[in-house]
Amino acid sequence: MQPAVLIRLRPTGPWRFGPGDGGHDRIDALFRSDRVYSAVTQAMRQFGWLEAWLDATARATKSAVVFSSLFPYQGESLFAPPPATLWPPPATLVTTSSPVFLSKIRWNAARFVPLSVIESILTGQNILADQWLPDAESGCLLRRDRPSSSPFRKVTRSRGAVDRVTGAAVHPQSSAGVEFEAGAGLWAVARFEGAEAHAAWSDRVMAAFRLLADS
Repeated sequence: MQPAVLIRLRPTGPWRFGPGDGGHDRIDALFRSDRVYSAVTQAMRQFGWLEAWLDATARATKSAVVFSSLFPYQGESLFAPPPATLWPPPATLVTTSSPVFLSKIRWNAARFVPLSVIESILTGQNILADQWLPDAESGCLLRRDRPSSSPFRKVTRSRGAVDRVTGAAVHPQSSAGVEFEAGAGLWAVARFEGAEAHAAWSDRVMAAFRLLADS
């Protein structure tokens, strides 16, 4: 098994990760792995490790370190996109105390699912439909029997440059972003090619994320 580290980021304010076309009024579904790599690479440059980092990753035949995209978490629950070939969950795995839940729950509305649910599907364990409810705000599948708010929500911030002489606003702009609830944030996994890569890069990768967190 390849060594890996789990990284949790706790945003203190709204985050912006826009779509690939650069539109300011929309957000992407998630913060993708290529952007994570780009951010870490910028941190490696500040530490003076850029050339060694590129030799071990982008220039290497097989990268010593690979990153997942950033996915949401809330408390101890880690969410991730469910496998497309196994979602919605097979009817043979879904159980319920009342048929009403089977007709009401909209599995397809969940873009992010707890890892425990994904594990249950992959191992063929039953899923109790009564326990789950897709959150319309975040697209996360939340526990119905545990009171909780949306892990995150889309927000729009407006701003504009103001002419101090005339008082007229110039070039007003609106930017869409993501605002997280207390106890929620984003997580990712950094996986290393082997024990040697882990020994060489684990501490440096964590240092890069700490630098990014502080900045």
